[in-house]
Amino acid sequence: RVDSKMVLAGGDTPKFKEFVDEDAATAHPAESSVAPATENGANAASAVPANTAPKETATKSETTQRRSLKPATAKSGAPTGDDLTRREADEALRLAVAATRAADQALQRALLANRGHVKLSEVSSIPVSDVQRSASMNSVASSLKSHKEDDITFTGRPFGGLFADLKRRGKVYLSDWIDGFKHPLKVISSTTMLYFACLAPAIAFGALLEKFTKGDMGAIECILATFLCGTFNALFAGQPLLILGGTGPVAIFESIMYKAAQDMLGVPFFVARFWTGVWIATILAICAIFDLCFLIKFITRFTDEIFAALISTIFVYEALKGLLYPLSHSYDNPITGADTLQDAEHDSGSVLSILLGLGTFVCLLLLRNFRKSKFLMPQIRTLLADFSPIIAIGIMTAIDYSMRDSVTAKLTIPSTLIPSKDCRDWVVPAFSYGPEYSIKSYDPEIEKLNPFHFDNINCTWAYKTDPKKWHPIAEAPKTPVPMSIIFICLIPASLAAVLLYLDQNITARLINKADNKLKKGPGYHLDLLVLAGVILISSVLGLPWMCAATVRSINHLFALSTKEDVIGPEGQRKEQITEVLETRLTGFAIHVLIGCSLFFVTALKFVPMAVLLGLFLTMGITSLTSIQLWERIQLLVMEPKLYPPTSYVRQVPMHKLHIFTAIQLVLLVGLFVIKRSPAGLLFPLCILLLVPIRMFLLPKIFTKRELRYLDSEEEIDGEDVGDEVIDL
Repeated sequence: RVDSKMVLAGGDTPKFKEFVDEDAATAHPAESSVAPATENGANAASAVPANTAPKETATKSETTQRRSLKPATAKSGAPTGDDLTRREADEALRLAVAATRAADQALQRALLANRGHVKLSEVSSIPVSDVQRSASMNSVASSLKSHKEDDITFTGRPFGGLFADLKRRGKVYLSDWIDGFKHPLKVISSTTMLYFACLAPAIAFGALLEKFTKGDMGAIECILATFLCGTFNALFAGQPLLILGGTGPVAIFESIMYKAAQDMLGVPFFVARFWTGVWIATILAICAIFDLCFLIKFITRFTDEIFAALISTIFVYEALKGLLYPLSHSYDNPITGADTLQDAEHDSGSVLSILLGLGTFVCLLLLRNFRKSKFLMPQIRTLLADFSPIIAIGIMTAIDYSMRDSVTAKLTIPSTLIPSKDCRDWVVPAFSYGPEYSIKSYDPEIEKLNPFHFDNINCTWAYKTDPKKWHPIAEAPKTPVPMSIIFICLIPASLAAVLLYLDQNITARLINKADNKLKKGPGYHLDLLVLAGVILISSVLGLPWMCAATVRSINHLFALSTKEDVIGPEGQRKEQITEVLETRLTGFAIHVLIGCSLFFVTALKFVPMAVLLGLFLTMGITSLTSIQLWERIQLLVMEPKLYPPTSYVRQVPMHKLHIFTAIQLVLLVGLFVIKRSPAGLLFPLCILLLVPIRMFLLPKIFTKRELRYLDSEEEIDGEDVGDEVIDL
């Protein structure tokens, strides 16, 4: 009753007063008893003390009359008095919780302003969830301070942000290693889990690059690049929790770059890629030197979702295309149309490949969701979920190995540490076409003798000028590259730099956000400079370009974090990070182990390509269903009464919600079409154009309040006191 009076004073009088009075009458029947009513009401008046106001007498008599009518109502089949009382009690309780929460928010903000911790304008920007987590004024003020520290600042002078990052992270560099040795169990468990979580994508992206580049790059290059770039990043980066690896956008750009080099520029892929990488490293270094990382603030959820949905769609499309592609080929007898032995082997292998790919997909989903299962111990469930990629690949590879009657395509990888294209050296020839491209056109004598036969001798291509003499391919003559190619490569380099800038900084922003409770500070500019260095190294060696991988980086953060359960504003239970072990030791150990895996690559020759395509299918579908855009797409065909009670559903009119979703879908389809067109090289520029669309076009269609709920970085836990719920 004390709480009821407090809420009653807040202004919710009509229903509360009736509920409180009736509750009082029920709890204290002696005080609320009245005499039977007479024609003149004398007995009723005499039953009331003389010092009681007439208004109170009327209220009690009305209450008694309502109670006397309840048995008759029950006989007619309508809700009984007890049901009505319970409903009123539930409604009163709901109003009490809402009013109390609103009052608590106003009180906390007023106390912050009056005590001088922050200005009133700054208090309004503190998330409601942060205010509700603790009643301590110091915790709220420190939360606001952490928000400011994590912002990306623009100093306005060359090397300003870079020197600030070096100063900030230099002070804690030694502790980045010591802290890891102080917590050996957490380091060992995190390293073991992330080793397999990083090795599986390296193999999968290698298989995808082998398909995109027709064998120029493959799994051996991807594993080596993951080892070199990850180790370099763990040693010198500003934020060691970032994990560098292959990503979908970069893999897609590699495929577009291969087509442009072969069809448009007419030069070898590695040569064009070398000069493109040099320009990319230069552009990223300039961005780091002149504090251009602050521009990532203009990338909002609107752009992030379209970008993520595009990559997920491409993953799903390429995986299904790879699984179903063999079905379009036939090896029947062209004259009689009869089946042949080759056609029978092809058909059985195609069907088995589809089953292996779909089996990998189902196995991964079951293992990942096993974390929420009721069976086995929690530690075992977590172990199965964390190692699901390796377990699924192992199970499906064993099934394929047992089916000896069917032949499936396997992962192509050298038996030793040599490039996938075994006619080249590890260092890319920067000023020549390379020997394998030059022999025929350079020496007419070779063409006359017609001994131009490439043969595989000890994994190294060779050629002969006479029937008895073989020459190593490294001794073949070389054709110089035109100088114009160097400057032409600046065009694709500018587009790739945009892509890598977005991928790197969006991931870094997710890791450095205040909710993760990091204490040692970010290093955006230093991270970008390190990325420029690893891009240059990869271009020289002909390795895939690496950047911060979002999912692997977040898993690294979670593996090193300590969490606790908290109760949200609506009563829901959720996990909250309380502390993170910020160390370089785990990132270094993970990538050293990946480097050691290069000595056991022979075992990867047994992995079917269909299994890796199933892994990509899972990555595409799970990442697509994890973004808010997918949730809003489902609302287009969902009954409005069944909409989830999210803030954007409650606060934005339904037609505006669907218009926002439709705009994103149209832009997504447009980007997918551009990617598959001859102008596919321009798709990073098209992604960049989404920023002005969000800044200038959307405010003309939606109000500022609507965009706050539709385009906020995170789900808004509590609505403002003045926000009105939209009735669907």
